[in-house]
Amino acid sequence: MKKYGFTIFLTLFCGSVLFSQVTWSISNVNATITNYDWSQANSSQKTVTITRSSSAGSVNFYLLIGNAAYGNYLPGSRRVYLNPSDLYDSSSNISIRRTTSASTEIGSINQASTSVLSGSMTSGTASRNLTFYVYSSTGEIPDGTYTNVFTFFLYVGSTTAPSGVLTPATGGNITVSLTSVGGETFSISFTSSMADFGEINPAGDEALVTMRVSAPAFIIATRQQT
Repeated sequence: MKKYGFTIFLTLFCGSVLFSQVTWSISNVNATITNYDWSQANSSQKTVTITRSSSAGSVNFYLLIGNAAYGNYLPGSRRVYLNPSDLYDSSSNISIRRTTSASTEIGSINQASTSVLSGSMTSGTASRNLTFYVYSSTGEIPDGTYTNVFTFFLYVGSTTAPSGVLTPATGGNITVSLTSVGGETFSISFTSSMADFGEINPAGDEALVTMRVSAPAFIIATRQQT
């Protein structure tokens, strides 16, 4: 009889633990920069939603970026690619920040002093929205649309790294698209305004002149006349 009672107690206890287990999910986000023209641009404010299956109790949490579909996901090394199947093709740096004024990116490694995207939920609250920004870099890149997908990782129990506990939350993908429209400029310049490629020097002296071509694919041409 005692053995039977113990079995019932154990079954009820295990059932209670499984029933109270909280699952988490993070919404997917699209961040689009449509008119990149060699100067820094942002995707406007983006919102990510963190949801829990049970709204009982208060909880603190934070997000880090722990993955990239292509290339590196670490701050300072995040890039979007014109041709993701060939990472040696054209690409451009992007940064993912908490605010418009912050220069520090949301971090990737769960360690002290890492910049995180943090929030909290009070008892009775099942979801919370957090905002962030995606910024482009600067400089010429060939026209076209550049893409990559980064992923938020969720840590609960704290609002600062590294004291949070990593959860197996689903979702959290940030699809970044950057469309370059600034590569249409084409210009030619010479080192000497008196350059004449048709001139023949009867004295046989050497005349040097450099022609530079600025084009979408960074073409630099040099011609030498003797």
